[in-house]
Amino acid sequence: AGHCYVLVTCLGLSYDGLLGDDQSTPKTGLLIIVLGMIVMEGSCAPEEAIWEALSVMGLYDGREHSVYWKLRKLLTQEWVQENYLEYRQVPGSDPVCYEFLWGPRALAETSYVKVLEHVARVNARVRSSYPSQSNNI
Repeated sequence: AGHCYVLVTCLGLSYDGLLGDDQSTPKTGLLIIVLGMIVMEGSCAPEEAIWEALSVMGLYDGREHSVYWKLRKLLTQEWVQENYLEYRQVPGSDPVCYEFLWGPRALAETSYVKVLEHVARVNARVRSSYPSQSNNI
């Protein structure tokens, strides 16, 4: 029994997530989550805020994840090379800190509004799937 995958664009993003070492796992959903986090932080997110939010999902910096392989490489190299994210040093930071921004490709292929609307729809579905938890969210 083989697997069949259908790749579709989501929110206008053309990234299919089938690049690099792992040729089988689409990562567009995680990219959308990260782009949404950046928007919610005011279009520029401190690296620590991204890792903290991902840890809530059970995804941690420095740990290989069965779905998303090495997260640091994915966020700071692959998506930067693909121009979906910018990863830069915060000017004047001491000690040195880094931040994430939308890259030019993300800005060209989708919009802050589309990503925020998608995040809101996903959150609404999660809340309706777990009504007993809705009061705690």
